[in-house]
Amino acid sequence: MRFELNKQYGYAHIKEMERSDDAEGLIKALEAPHVKGSSNLRAAVLAALGRVGVVQAVPVIEACLADPADSVRRAAARVLGDLGDPAALPALRIALDDKSKSVQLWAIQSIGLLKDRDSVDRLIAMLDSADWGYRSYAAGALGEIGDQRATAPLVHHLQDRKGTVQLAVLSALRKLGDSRAVGPLREARDEAGRLRRRRFDAALRDLEARGGRATSSVGEKWKNG
Repeated sequence: MRFELNKQYGYAHIKEMERSDDAEGLIKALEAPHVKGSSNLRAAVLAALGRVGVVQAVPVIEACLADPADSVRRAAARVLGDLGDPAALPALRIALDDKSKSVQLWAIQSIGLLKDRDSVDRLIAMLDSADWGYRSYAAGALGEIGDQRATAPLVHHLQDRKGTVQLAVLSALRKLGDSRAVGPLREARDEAGRLRRRRFDAALRDLEARGGRATSSVGEKWKNG
């Protein structure tokens, strides 16, 4: 009898509902008493909803951004990006100020996936964070959004002391495809050590293949500007 009681809305049941694309059942599971009492189960339900991919679940998932458990808010922030519904953006912008760094980082990533141009200025400001995690995620999101307002701020971080951030910046510039970055990239490559120079070469090949032939004077203007 105890097994039968635990079977409903347990991990196996959640997986079963996911396999059958039972979004309604998963949403209902969030109201089950023992799911309400387990942050792990709530997070599992949210992850399943994300994989089912039903945008009708967005309001329910948004509400989980106010959950007391960091793990649940983190799952909600991640899933909202996966679902691809821009209606989630207001809630994700609020999540940028969550008390948990991990929730903030997933909100940044989801905002990038949803290509939120209204968050570009906020993300650009994050490039100057003392925390390399914020710099890396912000650069990644700016690349996904594709707004060339981010080109100059990203160029300023081409020589970031953290390799992870530098890779994110180079990837973002490649996605932006702004030929104005070619000159600064050449300069940064020439100043970089041998190992890091390969990263710049790959980005340059990508941008130059698109016809970019910007001069280094553009980079000087940004550096001094």
